[in-house]
This record gives sequence, structure tokens and C-alpha cells, in this order.
Amino acid sequence: MSQRNIDLLPESIRRQCEMGARTGRLITSVVAAVLIIVVFATQSRWQLDRERQRLDVASEQAEAVHAAERQAHLLEKELAEITRYIAMYERLALPLDISSVLATLVNELPTSVTLEAIDLEAGERRAARMIRGAASDDARPPRLLVGEMSGFALTDDEIARLVMRLQNREGFEEVTLDFSRTRAVRDTIAREFRISFRLDLDHQYEVIKATASANAIGDYAQ
Repeated sequence: MSQRNIDLLPESIRRQCEMGARTGRLITSVVAAVLIIVVFATQSRWQLDRERQRLDVASEQAEAVHAAERQAHLLEKELAEITRYIAMYERLALPLDISSVLATLVNELPTSVTLEAIDLEAGERRAARMIRGAASDDARPPRLLVGEMSGFALTDDEIARLVMRLQNREGFEEVTLDFSRTRAVRDTIAREFRISFRLDLDHQYEVIKATASANAIGDYAQ
């Protein structure tokens, strides 16, 4: 036979026990809910901190990219400026050293010829062309080195020999004898002269060191 449990507790005590049990279950539920909320809040805070860190890293990377772009822009401007300067230099720079021209002139002098002055001036040769009956200048006129050399020699033959040597020199153009006249040099009658010539500066020249002559200073070839 099964025995039935006999509850001898008073009804009031029983109700208090039931209320206590319900209160305990409620407290447990509230504590569990609070724990869950705390866990979710902690996890959310951690995720928020991590996202903030990612945002900071992304911001730093973006700033680095912007700084690199600004630097690249500045470098592009500097490169464009340097390119313009190079283009201007290539347009204005002489294709040969003046010292090589002077050395060539000195090397071509006959033994009895003495120089007093050499005048060299670089400029543009204005070459006009006809277009529909009107003359217009080229955008970039050819450049010239205009030179004059003056001195004296014992005879006109020596002067003529110098003119011929320069005329036979490749690169020299329009070599002309401007004048030749008598001049007294240290109680000696000599011939004073002036020779003019031109060099085309639009050509490229190669400098060649002259070694055949003992008094050679330099030379050049076109």
C-alpha cells in the first residue's frame, strides 16, 4: 500500500512557503536577466571598442593616403616645373663650349698671325617665310653664334690662308674678311684685319681633343 504524505503545516505557513518559492524563482529570473544584460552590454562594449580601434586605424590609413596623394601632387608640380626648366635650358643652352670654339680659332692661326680680340655673340637667326603673301617668323628661329676676330699679320697671304682654313672648317658659315689695312706694330709694317663668321647652334657638335700640334688647345667636330 502506498502511503500518502501528511502535510501538517498550517495553511498560512504553506502559503508563505509558496510565496517564498515564487519570490525566489522571481529573484533568480531577475538575476539571470541582469546577468544576461550585463554579458550583452559587456560584449557590446567590447565590440564598440574594437570598432573604434578599427575606425582609428582606418582614419590613420586614410590620412596617410591623403598625405601621400598631396605629396604626389607636389612632386608632380615640381616635376612639371623641372621639365619646363629643362626644356628652356635645352632651347637656350649652347651645343658646344665656347672654349672649344676659341681653341679651334687659335689652332687655325698661321704662325705670323696674332689675334687682338675675339667677339662671340649668340642670337637667333630671324628666318621669315611667306605664307599667303605675308611674311611670318618661325616659332623657334634657328640660333647662331656670330663671331668676329681681329688682329694683324705680316702679309695679306697669311690673312687669306686663315680665311680659307676657317671656310674649310665644317660648321663655320659665312666666313668673310671685313677689312685688311696697313698698320704699324712695334716699328714693323703689318696688315690689320677683321674676320667675321657664324656657327649654326642648332647642330650637335662633338668635342675632339687635338694632339697633333704642340700648341693645340682643343678642337671640335660637327
